[in-house]
Amino acid sequence: MAGTEPVVRLVADLPVALNDNLSVNASETLRLAAHVRAGGVPELLFSGNANLSAFSLAQFETVLDLAGEAARYGPVTIGIGPELGRMLDQAPLIERSGLKDVLVLPIHAPADTHGTADGIRHIADRLGRGVIVDLIRDNHLRPVTLRKLLDEGSIVAARYSVQMPNPGDDGYLDRVIEVMTRERMIGGLGEAAILDHLAVRRFGAITSGAAALVPARIRAVVEAIAISDMALARRLLTPVLELERVRAMLGPIQVLHDAVTHAGIAAMGRQMPMLSPVKVKYRADMEAGVEALLASARA
Repeated sequence: MAGTEPVVRLVADLPVALNDNLSVNASETLRLAAHVRAGGVPELLFSGNANLSAFSLAQFETVLDLAGEAARYGPVTIGIGPELGRMLDQAPLIERSGLKDVLVLPIHAPADTHGTADGIRHIADRLGRGVIVDLIRDNHLRPVTLRKLLDEGSIVAARYSVQMPNPGDDGYLDRVIEVMTRERMIGGLGEAAILDHLAVRRFGAITSGAAALVPARIRAVVEAIAISDMALARRLLTPVLELERVRAMLGPIQVLHDAVTHAGIAAMGRQMPMLSPVKVKYRADMEAGVEALLASARA
């Protein structure tokens, strides 16, 4: 069956290490990137799990420098924004970095679908190429608006991060796929929706925070789905989903950041305010989830 399955891009959505003074720790972040690539996941993303929307422009420039270094060994996508003014300030830094793939971080308010679309047009025009848009809520961008942006060349793909009680019953997603086509869809809910996004809806790519911890395991899940071995995929997913449950309960960014340190992969340091580290009374749950996942990956 080699060569007959659709090629699915697996992208590791990574946190960024910080020093005590909140400066970016490039060496530890690159250590994490090397770990992920050694596990068979060559493509990296620095965006939501990196909490980039909270970074200063100087911090963002340092992230771009380390992303440029990481890009010597494989593709790297960078998150920008979410506000238009911030994106316009970031644009010349991105141009100097040479990075080509850009994901617009989702803005919550004040924004509406037409205004958000206009902002995307502005930044795409400033960069001279289309960007990836991150959809985080029902009708975040209406399908008719997405179609206009796609036809204009302002967007090239959509990452779908809308939380639904049942990912398989999502009318908004169905309409988005009609506009974007499956090849331009990127799963943004990680392993929680990976079976639906890859096996059922056949997205062209998936982003994964858990790939920061066990890249080879997540790659094996994707490969199992590609050959329709769903029993194997579900078995491999079981310990991953347990940690994802902990992330959902305690904070997905916070838990992943601290979990990388606990796993001994890289010293991630402080959380970037306005987030805080996992509280002491909850650390046992986080550590148990991490250790169970690592043990299963070694088995």
